[in-house]
Amino acid sequence: MMTNLNNIKLDRTCPAWSLPRVIIIITCLSFLAAFLIPLPEKILDVLWVFLFCLSGAVTIICAAAQSSSDLIGFAPMISGLTLLRLIVQTGTARRIIQDEPAGILLGSVGSALASSWSLGAVLICLLMAVIVVVVVFVACQRITLASTGYCKRVFPLKRMGLETDLRLGVIDEDQANTLAQRVVAESRFFAGMNGTALLIRVEATVSIFILLGCLLVPAAGGSVDRPPGIESLTGISVPVVGLSVFTLIPALIVALACGALMGKDKLSLRTGEPGESATSMQAKTITVVALDGEPEEDTELLNPDFVRHRDPQEKVVTFEPETSIPQDEKLPVSSDISCRNEKEYYEKLSDVICTINSRPRVVVLASDKVHSLPVTVAVNIAIRLAQKRQKVLLVDTDGGRNAVAKVFDLDPESMQKKVQPSSFENLSLCCVPGGKLPNFLRDDKILDRFGTTLIYTPHIPSVTAGKGGNPVRPGAFYFIDDQDPNAGQKAAEKLGFCSWLCLIPSIQSVLDTKS
Repeated sequence: MMTNLNNIKLDRTCPAWSLPRVIIIITCLSFLAAFLIPLPEKILDVLWVFLFCLSGAVTIICAAAQSSSDLIGFAPMISGLTLLRLIVQTGTARRIIQDEPAGILLGSVGSALASSWSLGAVLICLLMAVIVVVVVFVACQRITLASTGYCKRVFPLKRMGLETDLRLGVIDEDQANTLAQRVVAESRFFAGMNGTALLIRVEATVSIFILLGCLLVPAAGGSVDRPPGIESLTGISVPVVGLSVFTLIPALIVALACGALMGKDKLSLRTGEPGESATSMQAKTITVVALDGEPEEDTELLNPDFVRHRDPQEKVVTFEPETSIPQDEKLPVSSDISCRNEKEYYEKLSDVICTINSRPRVVVLASDKVHSLPVTVAVNIAIRLAQKRQKVLLVDTDGGRNAVAKVFDLDPESMQKKVQPSSFENLSLCCVPGGKLPNFLRDDKILDRFGTTLIYTPHIPSVTAGKGGNPVRPGAFYFIDDQDPNAGQKAAEKLGFCSWLCLIPSIQSVLDTKS
């Protein structure tokens, strides 16, 4: 069995056509070819209709796509559509400047809009063109941010996950090759969309200059049949207004559709088999093996971001407390902690937390009731982590009891306003109501100051963090009693905003077993 991906090609590749210098060269060549080679007006009419139809098709594709695997060849298609729009636009402008008919469609739309007030229609179209270009640039910026974010953050993590799974024997070399090919294809899609965003920006900028050229060249005497001056500008207004409409609307549609597409949170999360339907990929069943003597539970996980194994269902067996959380940190697991007293219980839990490699390390200590998770558990774990010379932040989400504040004899209101130091070195405290937890998880300035952040949540219903939108997705220890057979299902439903879940027997159930 291999232990790395040295023999598996998993490098982020950028399509040659999406490189900035290549895009500039292609744009210049397309512009010159369209300007030098005349296009008949009937061909222009057909091409404009074709462009509108393609823009509508792009919108439908973007709305229906659920994953980058649905979009193979999408980035080259958008780039080709953008270049075609530039070519048709340039060919139309050439005919307008030479005072030749630019097509039936263009003339009809221009006449309808500029018949009563030609100069006013031209000024309005120029203003709308500037606004559309600004909107297009904003949409392209969204595409660029999503693409660079994937290439700089998501791709390295996926590569690391494949290496870990291969090293641990979770997948074999053939499976790793298959998954690596999908990840590479996905990276090429995002890199291609980054180049496409640049091409759309260039085309939008060129469009402004083409419209200005269509107005200024005839006004300066560039037309053979019209004298220079305001009369020439008035006469040219009909085709210019039509050209602005036919140019800007498809560009705006495509840019907004692509921007919305790249804004989908789960665009890069699907790792299913080729040909698998979107419905089947949105859910996955996993069997949670609970404590000894308890029945197994089938828990449905929505949009899991982990490698699919050969079996249609997977069983997650109990793991020893000395081992670390699974590397992919996605699977609910159950830990059977064997200990003789409270001290050993707290020590083992703190050791498991220390093995979590995510940064920032944020762990939710959760339960349905205080009996399963008394404040002494959270406090003792936090103290032991602080004694290991880690900077620890203990967050209390139970503002009704303010149990953490009472333990350390602090003012609850002060804990809500800012982080408070405790009487223990390396241990700080604060209080965050459950409704404000999403905002807290977005605050990198606080989370980055601490090596470990523990969120004490003895009443899960009080926490209202959603399933998406938080830059930091914490892991969760869910404390249960022996007699709770549906713990895994309840935990998966209520802690959907967490990236992984581990079932932990409550301290009372562990001590009762020993007695």
